[in-house]
Parts: sequence; structure tokens; C-alpha cells
Amino acid sequence: MTDPQSLVRQFHKAMGLHHIDDPAPDDDKTADRRYALIREEAYEVGYELLERGGRTAIAHELADLAYVVYGTAEEYGIDLGPVIEEIHRANMSKLDDQGQPIKDERGKVLKGPNYTKPDVAAVLERSDRMRKEYRDFERRAAQANAAFEAKVNEAARTQDLSMFNAACDSLREFVNRERCDGCGSLGCCCHEGE
Repeated sequence: MTDPQSLVRQFHKAMGLHHIDDPAPDDDKTADRRYALIREEAYEVGYELLERGGRTAIAHELADLAYVVYGTAEEYGIDLGPVIEEIHRANMSKLDDQGQPIKDERGKVLKGPNYTKPDVAAVLERSDRMRKEYRDFERRAAQANAAFEAKVNEAARTQDLSMFNAACDSLREFVNRERCDGCGSLGCCCHEGE
């Protein structure tokens, strides 16, 4: 399954809207516009629920609401996936000492004795740092690729096999230097901060 936020980011970029790499100003105009969109979509979800519009209509309106919520995250420069994971972690800590949920008379799950608050600020800080580090990696990778292509072209022009081998060694060194210690991927820093 494709990450929903990346789909919304694709839409925002195609439509010339603000997105995670080009956030909107944190001003009243942005807040009012995003609030109106969320309110409108939430109303449509509520309408379909109350009018018993059926599963298809509810799914449509829920997807529209999620799309607008992810769009809001994009405009505010928020990678929502890690934030949702942190909220999930906190919600799962609501169980009591026997691992059972505590609910009120309406069925709402309440905070149990083991509840720990989500640390959204720390998640955002890490997410922002990782996004910046990845952009820096992309810049370094483009430079390494350009240098490799130039050396290979020169090696082909001069028929110099040792120059070609040196270009390959240089690229290999870049890959080894940039490989993540945690997962082995290039440009990843998943092991940091753990």
C-alpha cells in the first residue's frame, strides 16, 4: 500500500500547493482555510453516518476527510506517519494492569494507570532532522553521481581503464560511506537516536 501522505504530497505538488518541503506560512489565512476544509469534510462524514448513507458513502467521505487532514499536515510541514505511531503508542498504554481497557458508560476508552502521554514534539524534531538529513544525502548523491559520470566519460574518451576503475572505486566508497548502519539502506538514518 502506498503511504497516503505521499499521495497527497503528489497532489499538492501537481496543483502548486504548499507541501512538506515548502510549508505554508503559519498564519490566520492558512489556519482558516485548512479549518474550513476539515470542517466541511467532517460534516460530510457525519451526514453519511447519521443518514445511514451506507458503507460506500461513509468510506468515500472518510477518505476525503483523511485526504484533507494529510493535506493540512503537508501544508504545516508535518510528516504525520511518525506522529500517528506515537499517538498509537500512547493509546496502547491506556490498558490497565491486567491488559484490559477501561471504558466509560458510552464505551470510550479511558486512560489507565499505565498511560504515558505522547511526545509529539520529540517525534516532530526527529522527523524534521531525518528529512533534512535525507535532503542533504540527495545533494551528496547527485554530486557523487555527477563526478562518477564525468570520470567515466573521460575514461571512455581516453580509453583509460584505470581511470574507469578509479571512478567505480570512488562511487563504491560513497555508497559504503552513506549506507545506514541500522538497515543498510542509502540515505537512511533509522539507527540514530535509538
